[in-house]
Amino acid sequence: TFSAALGSPASCRSRAFLIRSTVSHPSFLHLSASSRGDVPEARQGAAARVAGGIRKDATMEKMASLKAAFVKPHGTVTAANSSFLTDGAAATLLMNKAKAEALGFAPKAYLREWVFVSCDPFEDLLLGPTYAVTSVLKKAGLTLKDIDVIEFHEAFAGQILSNLKALDSDAFFAKSMPGTQKVGAVPMEKFNVHGGSLSLGHPFGATGARLVTTVANRLKREDGRFGLIAACADGGIGHACIIERFD
Repeated sequence: TFSAALGSPASCRSRAFLIRSTVSHPSFLHLSASSRGDVPEARQGAAARVAGGIRKDATMEKMASLKAAFVKPHGTVTAANSSFLTDGAAATLLMNKAKAEALGFAPKAYLREWVFVSCDPFEDLLLGPTYAVTSVLKKAGLTLKDIDVIEFHEAFAGQILSNLKALDSDAFFAKSMPGTQKVGAVPMEKFNVHGGSLSLGHPFGATGARLVTTVANRLKREDGRFGLIAACADGGIGHACIIERFD
């Protein structure tokens, strides 16, 4: 696909990004349950404390041996560098500041701005985050330099790499968003630092809330002010939002 080809040689880079996500995930597990956003619940039997999808033995060589899922035999998307479906649930409580204070709640963060966008599903299928991030930063009056914490949904390694490249591509913006300045290079030291959907899994309907919770907790833990969230969706849909830490 166009997205996978944008990061050529995409196959090797996709495998490397999966290794990054997987290696980052153990640092997430070492955080306290409350810091991660976990909500322990008493159940009969033993508690599951480690996600079942962690690929501890992932190597570049093993992933290179897998067959392409699409555009065979030259495609770059495989079972290894794709987010996997997993069990999971997440919830967020959203209300205005006055209501929160009246109920005695201590807010974690503000939802400052959000956008949903669509793009050409044939040409830019999973590049929605690039369009959405560009739009939400402009709407919020911010630049990438103002963002302290970044969390993207990792649908596929190739999809993430394509968006990271597109956000910093003069050629892409000239072709797809003429007159709009590129966002710039995403600082990887702020990006999905504890792993993402490639290592944590993608529980449908819960990933968005997981991203919000992760950003809110990271802003507090890392003493940041603004967090950026982005996700792609089938059909050329993209979403992005700005989260601000509550002081």
